[in-house]
Amino acid sequence: MFSLCPCVCRTLLHPTGFAETGIGVAPRLRRYNATMVRKLLIFTVLALAWGSAGAGTALEGQEPARLEGILKQVIENQMENDRARYRYVYEEKAVVDRYDSTGSIEESVSRTYTWMHTDLESFSKLTSINGARYDREYLQAQDRAIQRSISDARRLSPRQRKARIARAQRERDGQMQTEIFRNLLAAFRFTLAGRENVNGWETLVLDFEPRAGFEPPSSRSAFLRSLSGKLWIARESHQPIRLTGRLGEDVRFVGGLFGSLKEGATITLEQADIGNGLWLPTFTTVTYRRSLLFKGTHRRETSLFRDYRLNPGIRPTDQVEVESLD
Repeated sequence: MFSLCPCVCRTLLHPTGFAETGIGVAPRLRRYNATMVRKLLIFTVLALAWGSAGAGTALEGQEPARLEGILKQVIENQMENDRARYRYVYEEKAVVDRYDSTGSIEESVSRTYTWMHTDLESFSKLTSINGARYDREYLQAQDRAIQRSISDARRLSPRQRKARIARAQRERDGQMQTEIFRNLLAAFRFTLAGRENVNGWETLVLDFEPRAGFEPPSSRSAFLRSLSGKLWIARESHQPIRLTGRLGEDVRFVGGLFGSLKEGATITLEQADIGNGLWLPTFTTVTYRRSLLFKGTHRRETSLFRDYRLNPGIRPTDQVEVESLD
């Protein structure tokens, strides 16, 4: 409901209020001014409402070519974000909740990792479990194992090194977030739904649904055929800020031989600006039911990412680029 401050209400309800402000006019003229003020306020409210509606209509009416251009910029930005992530050291808190047959949490385990990457592989150093930090000896043992692996990699032949780089790239290309954004235009149809403020950023909100005829490039991306949801994009930079999705049907792997994901599985991804024009993950969660060899599981897997800093030991050549769109 539109509300007015008390001084305006008194003026509208009591025309003689104009005399109190020192405006000396005849009573009849005072009543006329009050009526005009009422009309002006009503007109202002209607104009604001019309403007808001007009803004939404204009957003909905943007031509498909314009929307496709925005999405191409989103994909380009995200591919750059994914490439950059492997130049950083960061922390991940991973929480796995396992549900029983009634939908109640049966078990919850949290683990905290420090991640670092080279051109050949990614290393996760386990630092705590369920909030209890490992002792120094165990942490140092992990450090030594990581350094041995890096040292061994420097002695590889050029052919071996090339094969290891290719394997690392395949693994990184197969990450869920990378799969979604690399196939964004091919896998989904988008419509503009409106605008929202997300974490202090003005965003465009897009609804998406599976595009008919899409053929996943690999078994890992099979879930894209039944995924629908929303995508929030920073209005100015066209950086993806948030994505939510839901599976509309079961997804079978190799005809069900390697199990299936059940209809209703959900996914949420969020990113934040870490500087240098880069947006990196801060939060992901996936809730799913899965069957494998006649055994089912119901889980929610959540990851919180923080404390991004450039890896001081990485060289310009120690970077694995995510597969480009070209």
